Amino acid sequence: MENVIGSIDTLYGHAMVPEPTYKEWRTLCRNGKGTGADCELLQAKMQYQQIGNVNPYALDYPVCLEPGTTNRKLSPYQARIAYTILPPAARAALGLPSDPEDYDPCVDNYAAAYLNRADVKAAIHANAEITWQECSGKTPYGTLKYNYTWSEVPMEPYYEFLVNQTAMPLKILVFSGDDDSVCGTVGTQSWIYNYWPIVPGTAWASWDLEGQVAGYVEKFANEWGALTFATVHGAGHEVPTYKPAQALKLISAFFNGSSWLM
Repeated sequence: MENVIGSIDTLYGHAMVPEPTYKEWRTLCRNGKGTGADCELLQAKMQYQQIGNVNPYALDYPVCLEPGTTNRKLSPYQARIAYTILPPAARAALGLPSDPEDYDPCVDNYAAAYLNRADVKAAIHANAEITWQECSGKTPYGTLKYNYTWSEVPMEPYYEFLVNQTAMPLKILVFSGDDDSVCGTVGTQSWIYNYWPIVPGTAWASWDLEGQVAGYVEKFANEWGALTFATVHGAGHEVPTYKPAQALKLISAFFNGSSWLM
């Protein structure tokens, strides 16, 4: 439920779906608790039709525009030139993020092309007839089918067990990119505040990198363990892919026990 809330509320918060549709979803789908064909159809309309050709894992980043993709308004070459020579206003007019941090939306294509080279297959002792692809599809060797019912299993009890067990006190970091609508930070916030008290004397606060806000942090603890929730501003689903410097600072601070995070 929290994941659905996180996805839909993130899309609405990014102004990517209209208010009438969002209000209809809150009523028809009971704010993420509802089921049924009508609810599923409405959610699909919002997530796959109204938002257009965007990456749901990184809403504000460009999609791959190599030949064969659905949207070719700007080629990868043009995009690289745009980031090199165009002023911020022009990049904004093209719908490009102001700070790409060398993000390449077509990097998955390059990895697939590399792995499908005959010499690479030979080097890793892979079947020469296999065609690697980012997500499994129908091939002569069958289709990998994920059990998506696993994605509906609540994770909250596991966090509760880990933080509340007394045998080995744990310190846990939950971090999330706020540009991700698939596992949105809104969904995390919808449950995390229900389990543990906020550390006395602390409050929701921003953390920064080189003077710029890099995200926000909140600390929770009980007598057995501690949990920190951190967001990474402008990061997509795989945080280090989109904000590598911020990700490095965050994970280094956690392992080093920095006071602003622990």
